[in-house]
Amino acid sequence: MLRSDLGKRVGLRPDHFQSVRLLASGTSSRGGHARLVGCGNPTALAKLNAGEVILDLGSGGGVDGLLSAKRVGPTGKAYGLDMTDEMLALASENKCKAGAENVEFLKGEIEHIPLPENSVDVIISNCVINLSADKDRVLREAFRVLKPGGRFAVSDVVTRGAIAPEIRQRVLLWVGCVAGALGDDEYRSKLSAAGFEQIEIEPTQIYRAEDAREFLSAEGVDVDAIAPQVDGNFMSAFVIDFGTVCGAKTFSSFRNAMGIETTISPDMSERRFLPEAPQVIAEAIRHEGIRQGS
Repeated sequence: MLRSDLGKRVGLRPDHFQSVRLLASGTSSRGGHARLVGCGNPTALAKLNAGEVILDLGSGGGVDGLLSAKRVGPTGKAYGLDMTDEMLALASENKCKAGAENVEFLKGEIEHIPLPENSVDVIISNCVINLSADKDRVLREAFRVLKPGGRFAVSDVVTRGAIAPEIRQRVLLWVGCVAGALGDDEYRSKLSAAGFEQIEIEPTQIYRAEDAREFLSAEGVDVDAIAPQVDGNFMSAFVIDFGTVCGAKTFSSFRNAMGIETTISPDMSERRFLPEAPQVIAEAIRHEGIRQGS
């Protein structure tokens, strides 16, 4: 099992490293509470082609940016956008050590992307959009900078169905969504309002009250009583607009075109992982030049 301090040593933000632990072991621990957290890994879903321009929203220590730069090759480019000087400094350090020349880390907010319109082929992000207090602005900005036919493939936390506000707040706190996750229908509506058309939300992890029992019990919550409102209503998901990838119109056709395999029961009671994701993240951790501690 991966150690809890590995994220700091390789420069992953908590949401990135939570995904590593989730995919590697199915559980994680923070602050003494067992928590099943993380959104997945968008680079495992959004196939990147040579020569493309990639934008990672909330790039942290730069792992996804460096991995994307490697995949698009010298004729392509990867941008990472982060608002914190600490993470930008670490990303720049990792860039230098990796000897990557086709990646650039920008300072800014995801609500105000410092790139011109129609300049990006693919937007990726890992559990960051849910942290924004102005998600409409984020999605409008994403659409603005995407080229016609560009792809939007992010990992995020999403809810579905009617959930009592107090239960929603407690569970989202456990998951780590400080600003609140969107419902699946609301997410689709906001994406559509921003201009996206071929929208799919593909669950990659379904959460249950039992997963959060220790955390919720410590908060004085009767876990058994709230389970019917929690089970199956909180999920990590890939939020996708296909653009013009291989003529895909649904996630199934997109998945088949990209060679991605997933498994889940029809009623979504069984959890699923993208098999490639742990290997992709492990590749990033092993990526030559990325800092792995003193």
